[in-house]
Amino acid sequence: TSSFCSARYFTYKFPFEFGLEENDLKFKSAYVLSEIPVTPQKGSFSCSDIMLNSIWNAGTKTVLNCIFPHEHSYSSRSVIQPDRLNFVNSWKGEKNTLVLVDGPRRDREVWVGDLLPEIRTCWYSFADRNTIKNSLQIFLDQQRDDGFIPASSVSYQNFSEYCCWFIVVFHEYILFSGDIEYLKSENGKIIKLLEYINGILDSKGMLDLDIMQTWAWTLARKGNVTSSQCVLYRAWTCASNLQRWIGNNELSENYNSRSLKLKDNIIEFGWDEKAGAFKSVCTPNGDRKYSLDANVYAVIFGIGDGNKNIRCLDFIRENMSTQYGTKLLFPPEVPNGRNWPHNEHIWPFAVGFEVEALFMTGMQDKAFELLDACWGNMIRKGSDTFWEVVDVNTGDFMKERLHNPGEGIDTWNSYCHGWSAGVSYLMQAFIAGIIPTEPGFSKF
Repeated sequence: TSSFCSARYFTYKFPFEFGLEENDLKFKSAYVLSEIPVTPQKGSFSCSDIMLNSIWNAGTKTVLNCIFPHEHSYSSRSVIQPDRLNFVNSWKGEKNTLVLVDGPRRDREVWVGDLLPEIRTCWYSFADRNTIKNSLQIFLDQQRDDGFIPASSVSYQNFSEYCCWFIVVFHEYILFSGDIEYLKSENGKIIKLLEYINGILDSKGMLDLDIMQTWAWTLARKGNVTSSQCVLYRAWTCASNLQRWIGNNELSENYNSRSLKLKDNIIEFGWDEKAGAFKSVCTPNGDRKYSLDANVYAVIFGIGDGNKNIRCLDFIRENMSTQYGTKLLFPPEVPNGRNWPHNEHIWPFAVGFEVEALFMTGMQDKAFELLDACWGNMIRKGSDTFWEVVDVNTGDFMKERLHNPGEGIDTWNSYCHGWSAGVSYLMQAFIAGIIPTEPGFSKF
């Protein structure tokens, strides 16, 4: 792909089915998509550090390559049901069908859980209101009568955590754009979704999850997964803000009260005072397992206080840090043939939130070190877009399948994945220092 070109259009070419390579003579057909309008760059970042500039450019290019017409999305059309295929081919947004897919190769569909880093970089680099709005609307247009929305725009996956993420990413768009009229027009669906979320919570006001219900879908963790409770907490605080912004003060206070009760429970059941970190699952027993996402979410979403924030970030660096970034779990899960990729490898999606947490707590030097270790490594490996996953042992792109590894051929993973590209936003937000605090940057 060629993204930053002077021509008005660029062309994608990729195998019709994922798992087949262009240089593999056995592939059956190629799917060629041309005349995708190049989204003009509006934001920029430049400093005296050449590597930081390269990282920002690669993040911006990664997100640009994830902007697709929805009718050309999805990489496994031969297995899609006819009704779903009809939806993919016929859905249209207000102006066009451009959306933010997870990656141009796989899965090539909009995933709610990927949207926060994608939306942030898309706005700060392109101010692309339409594409972001489309990426939200496509889920609202598929909302069930009970309020549920799917985790993915085509395959219609059911991840309870992603219902919470939707509130978070919808809030992010309103915060950046100041599009209060859109909030008002869709507020009924937002409230309906929040009612659905509330209806699936347990007696502690927490999500009680089965396996495969979080972004790290191969892990065995289940129950009151701490990272998911943090996302739920953020959903309640975002819901409170959304209602406040349109004058629904009583409902805003109701959502705020829910967030405060949940925050207390996360700390009571999830915080391990002895370790100085949040456990992977909120349990009252001494189960001493910890995860990167739980601890960095707790920092950036405002669950921990200053002392807890410093301690859990120190815990992460001491126990999970590698030369290429931070592993997801400590100690690692016992490999079971399914959980190995999320278990011991580097996921820039989660590491990006660690960078944000370090900036937020004043640990700028550590943030710069982590930027260089994870994203600088990809640049030094010759990449100009950011990968879905990094091999923890070599720092290389992961070529093996998520399942049944060891074939030694590139069959699965993504060289260009939007959820790894939120660091471009972080540079403009925390190095340049521009962060909105009220809708449309009316306060920042």
